[in-house]
Amino acid sequence: MVKGPVRELLFAPISWLPHAELCYSTKSSEEQRYVLHLDYQRKNDNFRNLKWANYEEMLAHRQKSPHIIKARINQREHNLKSDGRKLTVTKSYSSKGIIIR
Repeated sequence: MVKGPVRELLFAPISWLPHAELCYSTKSSEEQRYVLHLDYQRKNDNFRNLKWANYEEMLAHRQKSPHIIKARINQREHNLKSDGRKLTVTKSYSSKGIIIR
């Protein structure tokens, strides 16, 4: 059981928190249900780094994320190396126990 000021903070209404209050004040429509981290760092909850967005804005923001861009590059490199196949001829032979001579 959590007691004292920590309990009050954990169970406080979201509008009570200072950074959330400032973020809530910039909400322009009810369609904006998602909070974006402008620098793509989830641990940075500074109110200057947060922005309300609707679903389409959230998807567009996510596509610009450095993590997504890096994952796309890695996937592209993997597909070029494996020639688009998940299983190479050598791997299929080794999984079947066939010795290549």
